[in-house]
Amino acid sequence: MQNKMIRLKKTEPFGIGGRRLCFVHPNDPDRCIKVLRTDENRTIRLNKFSLIPVWARRVYDNNAHEMIELAKIQKRVGNLMSRHFPRCHGMVQTDLGPGLELDLVRDRDGKISRSLRELLSKGHSLETFREAFDEFGDFLLDHVILTRSLLDHNLAAQDHGNGKWTIK
Repeated sequence: MQNKMIRLKKTEPFGIGGRRLCFVHPNDPDRCIKVLRTDENRTIRLNKFSLIPVWARRVYDNNAHEMIELAKIQKRVGNLMSRHFPRCHGMVQTDLGPGLELDLVRDRDGKISRSLRELLSKGHSLETFREAFDEFGDFLLDHVILTRSLLDHNLAAQDHGNGKWTIK
């Protein structure tokens, strides 16, 4: 983990998930930082009425898991991974706690790429992304990459213009 504290508290996240907040890196607009949410509205894996006592519940760190999985892909696939996965630059210290620094996916126009869920909810049809899905599926098969998290809110659709998209 890098030593310099990165200040995010006064910054608006561009993405809010069930367990993490995602910020544009204040020193590098081509990278993002994901930090674990600590607020009461975050998604908690086991509810308070679980039969499993609090002391026995598994603690899940999305950042640690993502960093490990991306490192495995990087080791096996090399730099080709950046076609469909962000490069991981490790953990950084932020004023919101440890953060995972990743490449930030941007569209041709420089805007942050949106999730597939957001694009579909704004009127894009699945057919728009057929070629991108075919390429993504081929990439996963060619490199024997297995994943359990192919959910529409976890996939970014990068717009290259002229109807060309990449799923990341």
